Amino acid sequence: MRIEGNGNVGIGTTNPGAPLEVDGNVKLTANSGASITFQDGTTQSTAYTGVTCGGDYAESVDVSGDRKHYGPGDVLVIDPGHPGKFLKSAEPYSTSVTGVYSTRPGTVGRRQTGPKNPDEVPMAMIGIVPTRVSAENGAIHPGDLLVTASTIGYAMKGTDRSRMLGAVIGKALGNLDSGKGVIETVVTLQ
Repeated sequence: MRIEGNGNVGIGTTNPGAPLEVDGNVKLTANSGASITFQDGTTQSTAYTGVTCGGDYAESVDVSGDRKHYGPGDVLVIDPGHPGKFLKSAEPYSTSVTGVYSTRPGTVGRRQTGPKNPDEVPMAMIGIVPTRVSAENGAIHPGDLLVTASTIGYAMKGTDRSRMLGAVIGKALGNLDSGKGVIETVVTLQ
C-alpha cells in the first residue's frame, strides 16, 4: 500500500492516479452491510447478476396531462399535439401505439439528458407486461395479437388483418372472456 503526498492511496500499485487506486480484486465482506456509493448518491449492496427484477425493457417518457391519470397497464400512443410526449390510446388499431405503462420494468432507459421530469412514466417497449385489455372485439386467448381498443388506455384482440400493420402491441399470454381486465402481454410492437 502506498500513500502519496497529494493524498492518493494505492493498493497494489506504487503510483496511484486517483484518490484510491486498486490494482487487483476488491472484496466487500458478506453480511457486513458494505455497499458502494456512486457520485449520484445511489448505492449498490449486491452484485449485478445479469438478471433483472422485472421482465421488460422500458423507456422513461413524458406523458401529456396529469401523470396521476396514468397507471400500470395503460396502452400508450404518441401524442400528435405534443411532440415527444405520449398519452393513453383512444382509438382502435392506432398505428401510433408505442408501448404499455410498465408495472415493474427490468431495465429503464432514458433519452433525456436533463433532470427527470415528474411527468415521466416507464413505457415498456419489449418484454412481458401486465396490460389493460377489453373484450370489445371478442374474447382474448393466449397467442391473440393485441391492438389498441376504443376504450381509453386499453388493448383488444386484433381481428382486422388489413388494419394491423403498425398497430400490433404484442401477443396475449392470458384469457379475457368478457368485459375488461388485466392480462400479461408479450410486448412486441409491429
